[in-house]
Amino acid sequence: MASLTDPGLLGRLVDTLRYFLEQSGPVTPDSNRRLVLGHSLGGNAALHVATHWPKLFGGAATASAALWWPGDEVQLSGSQIAAEVLAATDVRLWMQAGTAEDPDLLRSNRELWASADTAGLDLAHVEHPGGHELSAWRDGLRQALPHLLRETG
Repeated sequence: MASLTDPGLLGRLVDTLRYFLEQSGPVTPDSNRRLVLGHSLGGNAALHVATHWPKLFGGAATASAALWWPGDEVQLSGSQIAAEVLAATDVRLWMQAGTAEDPDLLRSNRELWASADTAGLDLAHVEHPGGHELSAWRDGLRQALPHLLRETG
C-alpha cells in the first residue's frame, strides 16, 4: 500500500498511462477531460500525479486523502503532497473527507483546504457526515465530476 506514495513507481505508472493514451483512439486527447481519482493513500497518489503531470490530467478527486502519512526516505509524506498541491496553479482539485475520520486525517485535510482557499487555488472541498468508508466516495463523485469537468474560459 505504501507504494502508492513512491514517486518513482508513480512516475513509471504515469509513463505507462501516457503510452496507453497515445495509443488509444477512443480516449479523449483533451487533458482537461481526463482525471485521476484516489481514496486514502490513493488520494495522495492522485494529488501527486495531478500536480506533476497537469498536461496529462486536468484534475484530481480524492476521498479521505491520507495527508497525515509520515512518509520516509522513499515514500512521499502527506505534508510533501500538500506542499505540491499548494505550489500547483494549473490543476483542478476536488477533495472530501468525513467528519468521523481519524482526527489527524481530518485535521490535515482541513489545513490544506484552508491554505488552498487562501491561495485562491481551484480546489473544491466537502466534508460529509461519515468516515473512511468507500460508500461516501460514490456520493462524492457525483459532486466532484461536474466541478472537475466544467468548461473553463
